[in-house]
Amino acid sequence: MKRALLCSAFAALLTGCGLCPSPPSAATGTAARYPITDVATAPATPVRNQAKSGTCWAFGGVSLIESEAIRTRRCTLDLSEMWVVRHAYFEKAVKYVRTRGRVAFDQGGEIQDVLWLVDRYGIVPQSLYEGGAADGTYDHASLAKAIRRLAKRIVDKKLYEKEHWQRMIDEELDRRLGARPDRFVIDGVAYTPFSYADSIGFRRDDYIALTSFTHHPFFERFVLEIPDNWAAHATLNIPLDSLMRLLDSALAAGYTAAWDTDVSERGFGRRAGIALLPQQEGRITLPAPEIVVDQPLRQRMFDTQATTDDHVMHIVGTAVNSLGNSYYKVKNSWGERAGRHGYWYASPAYVAGKTIELVLPRAALGVDPGDDAFRIER
Repeated sequence: MKRALLCSAFAALLTGCGLCPSPPSAATGTAARYPITDVATAPATPVRNQAKSGTCWAFGGVSLIESEAIRTRRCTLDLSEMWVVRHAYFEKAVKYVRTRGRVAFDQGGEIQDVLWLVDRYGIVPQSLYEGGAADGTYDHASLAKAIRRLAKRIVDKKLYEKEHWQRMIDEELDRRLGARPDRFVIDGVAYTPFSYADSIGFRRDDYIALTSFTHHPFFERFVLEIPDNWAAHATLNIPLDSLMRLLDSALAAGYTAAWDTDVSERGFGRRAGIALLPQQEGRITLPAPEIVVDQPLRQRMFDTQATTDDHVMHIVGTAVNSLGNSYYKVKNSWGERAGRHGYWYASPAYVAGKTIELVLPRAALGVDPGDDAFRIER
Protein backbone atom coordinates (compact mmCIF):
# COMPACT_ATOMS: atom_id res chain seq x y z
CA MET A 1 0.00 0.00 0.00
CA LYS A 2 1.02 3.60 -0.26
CA ARG A 3 2.74 4.44 2.99
CA ALA A 4 2.66 8.21 3.51
CA LEU A 5 3.94 9.29 6.91
CA LEU A 6 0.67 9.38 8.81
CA CYS A 7 1.74 10.62 12.22
CA SER A 8 -1.06 11.99 14.37
CA ALA A 9 -1.77 12.55 18.03
CA PHE A 10 -2.49 9.80 20.42
CA ALA A 11 -0.39 12.02 22.67
CA ALA A 12 2.82 10.12 21.90
CA LEU A 13 0.95 7.03 23.01
CA LEU A 14 -0.80 6.04 19.81
CA THR A 15 1.20 7.20 16.81
CA GLY A 16 0.34 5.71 13.42
CA CYS A 17 3.01 6.15 10.77
CA GLY A 18 3.68 4.96 7.26
CA LEU A 19 7.14 3.68 6.36
CA CYS A 20 8.46 2.12 9.49
CA PRO A 21 11.63 3.14 11.30
CA SER A 22 12.29 1.04 14.39
CA PRO A 23 10.30 2.41 17.34
CA PRO A 24 10.82 1.47 20.99
CA SER A 25 9.75 -1.97 22.12
CA ALA A 26 6.17 -2.21 23.40
CA ALA A 27 7.01 -4.79 26.04
CA THR A 28 6.58 -2.03 28.62
CA GLY A 29 4.54 1.18 28.69
CA THR A 30 1.05 0.98 27.24
CA ALA A 31 1.17 -2.77 26.67
CA ALA A 32 1.92 -3.32 30.33
CA ARG A 33 -0.70 -0.82 31.53
CA TYR A 34 -3.36 -2.09 29.15
CA PRO A 35 -2.90 -5.85 28.82
CA ILE A 36 -4.69 -7.85 26.14
CA THR A 37 -4.87 -11.63 26.30
CA ASP A 38 -4.95 -13.85 23.22
CA VAL A 39 -7.98 -16.11 22.96
CA ALA A 40 -7.16 -18.00 19.77
CA THR A 41 -4.24 -17.59 17.38
CA ALA A 42 -3.76 -19.50 14.13
CA PRO A 43 -0.24 -20.57 13.12
CA ALA A 44 1.71 -17.78 11.43
CA THR A 45 5.27 -17.20 10.35
CA PRO A 46 7.49 -14.71 12.24
CA VAL A 47 6.90 -10.97 11.87
CA ARG A 48 8.84 -9.42 8.97
CA ASN A 49 9.94 -5.85 8.34
CA GLN A 50 9.10 -4.10 5.07
CA ALA A 51 11.31 -1.20 6.22
CA LYS A 52 11.30 1.77 3.81
CA SER A 53 9.30 0.06 1.10
CA GLY A 54 5.64 0.47 0.24
CA THR A 55 5.18 -3.28 -0.10
CA CYS A 56 2.93 -4.14 2.86
CA TRP A 57 0.49 -5.69 0.38
CA ALA A 58 3.10 -8.33 -0.49
CA PHE A 59 3.96 -9.04 3.15
CA GLY A 60 0.31 -9.36 4.17
CA GLY A 61 -0.65 -11.53 1.20
CA VAL A 62 2.39 -13.79 1.46
CA SER A 63 1.80 -14.21 5.19
CA LEU A 64 -1.73 -15.44 4.41
CA ILE A 65 -0.38 -18.02 1.95
CA GLU A 66 2.23 -19.13 4.52
CA SER A 67 -0.41 -19.65 7.20
CA GLU A 68 -2.52 -21.70 4.81
CA ALA A 69 0.48 -23.86 3.93
CA ILE A 70 1.16 -24.42 7.63
CA ARG A 71 -2.49 -25.27 8.23
CA THR A 72 -2.89 -27.66 5.31
CA ARG A 73 0.61 -29.10 4.86
CA ARG A 74 1.96 -28.83 8.42
CA CYS A 75 5.16 -27.41 6.96
CA THR A 76 7.60 -24.73 8.06
CA LEU A 77 8.38 -22.18 5.38
CA ASP A 78 9.48 -18.64 4.66
CA LEU A 79 8.36 -17.36 1.27
CA SER A 80 9.92 -14.48 -0.63
CA GLU A 81 7.85 -11.30 -0.59
CA MET A 82 10.33 -9.64 -2.93
CA TRP A 83 9.75 -12.33 -5.55
CA VAL A 84 6.15 -11.14 -5.70
CA VAL A 85 7.14 -7.47 -5.59
CA ARG A 86 9.66 -7.91 -8.40
CA HIS A 87 7.05 -9.34 -10.74
CA ALA A 88 4.59 -6.63 -9.76
CA TYR A 89 7.07 -4.00 -10.90
CA PHE A 90 7.44 -5.85 -14.20
CA GLU A 91 3.68 -6.09 -14.76
CA LYS A 92 3.19 -2.44 -13.83
CA ALA A 93 5.89 -1.37 -16.26
CA VAL A 94 4.37 -3.44 -19.06
CA LYS A 95 0.94 -1.98 -18.36
CA TYR A 96 2.43 1.52 -18.27
CA VAL A 97 3.86 0.99 -21.75
CA ARG A 98 0.70 -0.58 -23.16
CA THR A 99 -1.48 2.27 -21.84
CA ARG A 100 1.05 4.98 -22.80
CA GLY A 101 1.49 5.93 -19.16
CA ARG A 102 -2.19 5.96 -18.21
CA VAL A 103 -1.82 3.81 -15.12
CA ALA A 104 -0.68 4.36 -11.54
CA PHE A 105 2.94 3.38 -11.05
CA ASP A 106 4.34 3.35 -7.56
CA GLN A 107 5.21 0.87 -4.83
CA GLY A 108 1.64 0.20 -3.76
CA GLY A 109 -0.44 -2.85 -4.45
CA GLU A 110 -3.39 -4.92 -3.35
CA ILE A 111 -3.81 -8.27 -1.61
CA GLN A 112 -5.16 -9.93 -4.75
CA ASP A 113 -1.97 -8.92 -6.58
CA VAL A 114 -0.18 -11.54 -4.51
CA LEU A 115 -2.57 -14.32 -5.49
CA TRP A 116 -2.45 -13.33 -9.15
CA LEU A 117 1.34 -13.03 -9.27
CA VAL A 118 2.01 -16.32 -7.46
CA ASP A 119 -0.41 -18.00 -9.87
CA ARG A 120 1.40 -16.36 -12.79
CA TYR A 121 5.03 -16.70 -11.67
CA GLY A 122 5.10 -19.26 -8.88
CA ILE A 123 6.94 -18.60 -5.61
CA VAL A 124 10.35 -19.31 -4.07
CA PRO A 125 11.76 -19.41 -0.54
CA GLN A 126 13.08 -16.21 0.99
CA SER A 127 16.58 -17.71 1.19
CA LEU A 128 16.71 -18.00 -2.61
CA TYR A 129 15.43 -14.53 -3.45
CA GLU A 130 15.88 -11.65 -1.02
CA GLY A 131 15.39 -8.94 -3.62
CA GLY A 132 18.75 -7.23 -3.22
CA ALA A 133 18.41 -6.60 0.52
CA ALA A 134 17.85 -8.41 3.79
CA ASP A 135 14.59 -8.29 5.73
CA GLY A 136 14.28 -4.93 7.47
CA THR A 137 16.54 -3.01 5.07
CA TYR A 138 14.29 -2.63 2.02
CA ASP A 139 14.14 0.84 0.45
CA HIS A 140 12.27 1.04 -2.85
CA ALA A 141 11.97 4.78 -3.45
CA SER A 142 14.74 4.93 -6.04
CA LEU A 143 13.86 1.51 -7.44
CA ALA A 144 10.25 2.42 -8.23
CA LYS A 145 11.34 5.70 -9.80
CA ALA A 146 13.96 3.97 -11.93
CA ILE A 147 11.56 1.37 -13.31
CA ARG A 148 8.97 4.04 -14.02
CA ARG A 149 11.59 6.15 -15.83
CA LEU A 150 12.52 3.14 -17.94
CA ALA A 151 8.88 2.50 -18.84
CA LYS A 152 8.42 6.17 -19.71
CA ARG A 153 11.52 6.11 -21.92
CA ILE A 154 10.15 3.08 -23.77
CA VAL A 155 6.94 5.04 -24.41
CA ASP A 156 8.59 8.37 -25.28
CA LYS A 157 11.13 6.85 -27.65
CA LYS A 158 8.67 4.30 -29.04
CA LEU A 159 10.99 1.49 -28.08
CA TYR A 160 7.89 -0.72 -27.89
CA GLU A 161 8.22 -1.00 -31.66
CA LYS A 162 11.16 -3.32 -31.00
CA GLU A 163 10.53 -6.88 -29.90
CA HIS A 164 12.92 -6.79 -26.95
CA TRP A 165 11.36 -3.97 -24.91
CA GLN A 166 9.97 -6.27 -22.21
CA ARG A 167 13.39 -7.87 -21.87
CA MET A 168 14.79 -4.41 -21.10
CA ILE A 169 12.48 -4.20 -18.09
CA ASP A 170 13.39 -7.71 -16.94
CA GLU A 171 17.11 -7.01 -17.20
CA GLU A 172 16.84 -3.80 -15.17
CA LEU A 173 14.87 -5.55 -12.45
CA ASP A 174 17.35 -8.43 -12.36
CA ARG A 175 20.20 -5.96 -12.08
CA ARG A 176 18.62 -4.16 -9.16
CA LEU A 177 16.92 -7.03 -7.31
CA GLY A 178 18.99 -10.02 -8.30
CA ALA A 179 18.70 -12.88 -10.77
CA ARG A 180 15.67 -15.13 -10.43
CA PRO A 181 16.18 -18.82 -9.71
CA ASP A 182 14.38 -20.97 -12.27
CA ARG A 183 15.31 -24.30 -10.66
CA PHE A 184 16.37 -25.14 -7.12
CA VAL A 185 16.66 -28.07 -4.72
CA ILE A 186 15.15 -28.28 -1.23
CA ASP A 187 15.65 -31.36 0.94
CA GLY A 188 16.82 -33.30 -2.10
CA VAL A 189 13.78 -32.42 -4.21
CA ALA A 190 14.13 -30.32 -7.38
CA TYR A 191 11.61 -27.53 -7.89
CA THR A 192 10.69 -24.72 -10.24
CA PRO A 193 8.85 -21.69 -8.82
CA PHE A 194 5.61 -23.22 -10.15
CA SER A 195 6.15 -26.70 -8.74
CA TYR A 196 7.17 -25.19 -5.41
CA ALA A 197 3.90 -23.25 -5.28
CA ASP A 198 2.09 -26.53 -6.01
CA SER A 199 4.04 -28.30 -3.27
CA ILE A 200 2.82 -25.90 -0.59
CA GLY A 201 -0.75 -26.33 -1.78
CA PHE A 202 -1.25 -22.93 -3.39
CA ARG A 203 -4.24 -22.45 -5.70
CA ARG A 204 -5.42 -18.96 -6.51
CA ASP A 205 -9.05 -20.07 -6.67
CA ASP A 206 -8.87 -21.29 -3.07
CA TYR A 207 -9.15 -17.68 -1.89
CA ILE A 208 -11.94 -15.15 -1.99
CA ALA A 209 -11.90 -11.35 -1.62
CA LEU A 210 -14.76 -9.67 0.27
CA THR A 211 -15.82 -6.10 0.97
CA SER A 212 -18.94 -4.16 1.98
CA PHE A 213 -20.07 -0.92 0.33
CA THR A 214 -23.47 0.35 -0.74
CA HIS A 215 -22.45 2.18 -3.92
CA HIS A 216 -22.50 -1.22 -5.66
CA PRO A 217 -25.09 -4.01 -5.37
CA PHE A 218 -24.59 -6.64 -2.70
CA PHE A 219 -23.70 -10.19 -3.73
CA GLU A 220 -21.99 -8.97 -6.88
CA ARG A 221 -18.32 -8.39 -7.65
CA PHE A 222 -16.96 -4.96 -8.49
CA VAL A 223 -13.56 -3.36 -9.03
CA LEU A 224 -12.62 -1.43 -5.89
CA GLU A 225 -12.04 2.23 -6.70
CA ILE A 226 -8.75 2.65 -4.86
CA PRO A 227 -5.46 3.92 -6.32
CA ASP A 228 -3.51 0.76 -5.53
CA ASN A 229 -5.90 -1.52 -7.41
CA TRP A 230 -3.84 -0.95 -10.56
CA ALA A 231 -4.60 -4.48 -11.83
CA ALA A 232 -8.37 -3.93 -11.50
CA HIS A 233 -9.15 -6.95 -9.35
CA ALA A 234 -12.83 -7.52 -8.54
CA THR A 235 -14.11 -8.08 -5.00
CA LEU A 236 -17.36 -9.66 -3.81
CA ASN A 237 -19.61 -7.11 -2.11
CA ILE A 238 -21.67 -8.30 0.88
CA PRO A 239 -23.50 -6.60 3.78
CA LEU A 240 -21.37 -5.46 6.70
CA ASP A 241 -22.94 -7.83 9.22
CA SER A 242 -22.25 -10.75 6.86
CA LEU A 243 -18.65 -9.63 6.40
CA MET A 244 -18.00 -9.50 10.14
CA ARG A 245 -19.84 -12.76 10.78
CA LEU A 246 -17.78 -14.57 8.13
CA LEU A 247 -14.54 -13.17 9.54
CA ASP A 248 -15.45 -14.31 13.05
CA SER A 249 -16.44 -17.80 11.95
CA ALA A 250 -13.25 -18.14 9.87
CA LEU A 251 -11.03 -17.19 12.81
CA ALA A 252 -12.96 -19.50 15.15
CA ALA A 253 -12.28 -22.37 12.74
CA GLY A 254 -8.53 -21.71 12.69
CA TYR A 255 -8.27 -19.76 9.44
CA THR A 256 -6.74 -16.32 8.89
CA ALA A 257 -7.47 -13.32 6.67
CA ALA A 258 -5.37 -10.72 4.88
CA TRP A 259 -6.70 -7.26 5.75
CA ASP A 260 -6.55 -4.11 3.62
CA THR A 261 -7.31 -1.17 5.89
CA ASP A 262 -6.82 2.47 6.83
CA VAL A 263 -4.05 3.27 9.34
CA SER A 264 -4.32 7.07 9.09
CA GLU A 265 -6.78 7.15 12.00
CA ARG A 266 -5.61 8.77 15.23
CA GLY A 267 -6.84 5.64 16.98
CA PHE A 268 -4.29 3.47 15.17
CA GLY A 269 -1.30 3.45 17.47
CA ARG A 270 2.15 2.11 16.84
CA ARG A 271 3.52 2.20 20.37
CA ALA A 272 0.29 1.01 21.96
CA GLY A 273 -0.26 -1.72 19.39
CA ILE A 274 -4.00 -1.00 19.40
CA ALA A 275 -6.44 0.12 16.71
CA LEU A 276 -9.79 1.59 17.76
CA LEU A 277 -12.34 4.24 16.76
CA PRO A 278 -12.71 6.46 19.86
CA GLN A 279 -15.70 8.70 20.40
CA GLN A 280 -13.70 11.35 22.21
CA GLU A 281 -11.59 14.07 20.64
CA GLY A 282 -8.09 14.96 21.76
CA ARG A 283 -6.03 12.79 24.05
CA ILE A 284 -7.28 9.21 24.19
CA THR A 285 -7.48 7.49 27.55
CA LEU A 286 -7.70 3.71 27.49
CA PRO A 287 -10.14 2.05 27.57
CA ALA A 288 -12.01 4.47 25.31
CA PRO A 289 -15.70 4.31 24.31
CA GLU A 290 -15.92 3.67 20.58
CA ILE A 291 -18.04 4.84 17.68
CA VAL A 292 -20.86 2.49 16.72
CA VAL A 293 -20.24 1.54 13.09
CA ASP A 294 -23.14 0.65 10.82
CA GLN A 295 -23.45 0.32 7.04
CA PRO A 296 -24.34 4.00 6.35
CA LEU A 297 -21.47 5.31 8.50
CA ARG A 298 -19.01 2.94 6.88
CA GLN A 299 -20.11 4.12 3.43
CA ARG A 300 -19.94 7.77 4.43
CA MET A 301 -16.36 7.37 5.67
CA PHE A 302 -15.38 5.82 2.34
CA ASP A 303 -17.21 8.40 0.22
CA THR A 304 -15.62 11.32 2.07
CA GLN A 305 -12.22 9.57 2.05
CA ALA A 306 -12.12 9.53 5.82
CA THR A 307 -11.36 5.86 5.10
CA THR A 308 -8.45 5.44 2.72
CA ASP A 309 -6.47 2.54 1.29
CA ASP A 310 -3.30 2.71 3.39
CA HIS A 311 -1.98 -0.61 4.59
CA VAL A 312 -2.29 -4.40 4.41
CA MET A 313 -1.84 -6.67 7.43
CA HIS A 314 -2.78 -10.23 8.41
CA ILE A 315 -5.53 -11.06 10.93
CA VAL A 316 -4.47 -14.26 12.71
CA GLY A 317 -6.66 -14.54 15.77
CA THR A 318 -8.80 -13.05 18.51
CA ALA A 319 -8.11 -11.58 21.94
CA VAL A 320 -9.80 -9.93 24.92
CA ASN A 321 -8.86 -7.27 27.47
CA SER A 322 -9.46 -7.30 31.21
CA LEU A 323 -12.89 -5.70 30.74
CA GLY A 324 -14.02 -8.43 28.36
CA ASN A 325 -13.77 -6.29 25.23
CA SER A 326 -12.84 -8.29 22.16
CA TYR A 327 -10.09 -7.59 19.62
CA TYR A 328 -8.67 -9.08 16.47
CA LYS A 329 -5.01 -10.06 16.64
CA VAL A 330 -3.20 -8.62 13.63
CA LYS A 331 0.27 -9.45 12.32
CA ASN A 332 1.98 -6.37 10.88
CA SER A 333 5.10 -6.01 8.71
CA TRP A 334 6.89 -3.24 10.61
CA GLY A 335 9.26 -5.53 12.50
CA GLU A 336 9.06 -7.01 15.99
CA ARG A 337 9.92 -3.74 17.74
CA ALA A 338 6.73 -2.06 16.52
CA GLY A 339 3.39 -2.43 18.27
CA ARG A 340 3.25 -5.39 20.61
CA HIS A 341 6.20 -7.39 19.33
CA GLY A 342 5.04 -6.79 15.77
CA TYR A 343 1.33 -7.38 16.42
CA TRP A 344 -1.63 -5.02 16.74
CA TYR A 345 -4.99 -5.55 18.39
CA ALA A 346 -7.87 -4.04 16.39
CA SER A 347 -11.33 -3.56 17.85
CA PRO A 348 -14.41 -4.87 16.02
CA ALA A 349 -15.49 -1.26 15.47
CA TYR A 350 -12.19 -0.46 13.77
CA VAL A 351 -12.35 -3.50 11.52
CA ALA A 352 -16.01 -2.86 10.66
CA GLY A 353 -15.40 0.78 9.85
CA LYS A 354 -11.98 0.74 8.23
CA THR A 355 -11.80 -2.47 6.22
CA ILE A 356 -11.22 -1.90 2.52
CA GLU A 357 -11.02 -5.60 1.72
CA LEU A 358 -10.59 -9.00 3.35
CA VAL A 359 -9.05 -11.96 1.54
CA LEU A 360 -9.43 -15.36 3.13
CA PRO A 361 -9.58 -19.04 2.17
CA ARG A 362 -12.87 -20.03 0.60
CA ALA A 363 -12.82 -23.15 2.75
CA ALA A 364 -13.10 -20.86 5.79
CA LEU A 365 -16.60 -19.99 4.64
CA GLY A 366 -17.73 -23.59 4.96
CA VAL A 367 -17.82 -24.44 1.27
CA ASP A 368 -15.76 -26.58 -1.06
CA PRO A 369 -13.10 -24.25 -2.54
CA GLY A 370 -13.30 -26.23 -5.77
CA ASP A 371 -16.99 -25.45 -6.20
CA ASP A 372 -17.14 -23.02 -9.11
CA ALA A 373 -20.80 -22.40 -8.41
CA PHE A 374 -20.02 -21.04 -4.94
CA ARG A 375 -22.15 -18.10 -3.82
CA ILE A 376 -22.42 -16.25 -0.56
CA GLU A 377 -25.94 -16.77 0.75
CA ARG A 378 -28.08 -13.66 0.59
